[in-house]
Amino acid sequence: MDFNKAYLEAQAQRLTIEAKLAELGRIVSNPGGAQTIFTVADNPLIQKLKAEASDLEVQRSKLLKVYKDKHPEVLKVQAQFDQVTQRIDAELKTMLRAVQTEYRVAKAREETLLGNVNRLRQEGQDLSEKEIQYMNLQRESESNQQLYEAVLKRLKETGVTGGLDTNNVSVVEDATVPKVPIKPRKTINLIVSVLVGLFVGIGIALTIEYFDTTIKTPDDVERYLGLPVIGIVPIFEAKR
Repeated sequence: MDFNKAYLEAQAQRLTIEAKLAELGRIVSNPGGAQTIFTVADNPLIQKLKAEASDLEVQRSKLLKVYKDKHPEVLKVQAQFDQVTQRIDAELKTMLRAVQTEYRVAKAREETLLGNVNRLRQEGQDLSEKEIQYMNLQRESESNQQLYEAVLKRLKETGVTGGLDTNNVSVVEDATVPKVPIKPRKTINLIVSVLVGLFVGIGIALTIEYFDTTIKTPDDVERYLGLPVIGIVPIFEAKR
């Protein structure tokens, strides 16, 4: 479906209905003028009513030449004329409502088609951008392929491709089984243990001596109490 063509046709139809709607609006708002321009509405019923109104207008003019305007015959024709005029006005209002509905439908269709046209334009623009991206990627791929082929050809010409398969790994020294175990080192561990035990024992003895405040000799009495020694009482063991 050609949405652009359909949109232009819908737009032209909407403009035609819009002009018709404006004309009917003027006719309805000016009933007196409707008698001279309502034929543009192209309605057979209105044309028939207009003809009746015209005939009644002629009859009324003839009667006024004979009777006064209050004469029953004149009033009768005038009443018929007013009735036809009211029917014309009612028909015009009905037409106006119908054209208003037609205008809303035409406008909605135009907007829908315009949305489709804009969507297709956007899709076309997106497609063009993707096509440009695809062409750029294709050119880049072809360029990379040509570069790869050129490098591969150059490698074959210089013999580098053959050298790529050679093994550059060589044995520097054969591995041997050690005659003695690396760990544990028993001699070193024994010496270290003896030294550590010696230092720990000396440290413990010095600590005990430092914190021992008991009096054992006469010098301890003078040192701790500041008193001279009068005598020493020996320790006697009890006989059993």
